[in-house]
Amino acid sequence: GAGRIKLIIALHDRYSLGCYAYKADSYVSKYGIPTASECSPPNDASNFYSNEQAKTDFVNRLRYLLDHVNPHFVQRWGSL
Repeated sequence: GAGRIKLIIALHDRYSLGCYAYKADSYVSKYGIPTASECSPPNDASNFYSNEQAKTDFVNRLRYLLDHVNPHFVQRWGSL
């Protein structure tokens, strides 16, 4: 409707999977993803995408984010 703002929120950034060593997130250490100074070998995030536990962790992360209640709108992020 008029006057409404729609946000597109990236829930994860592939570049945080060791593509640049300074952006390595917790998945990098948990799943042993090699980092690189640039987005090139030895960085290889394929283990994250093929590992069943990593998929479960990511789904749980999404669920947590989408179920979070925004204190200003008193609604779940997933329903805004």
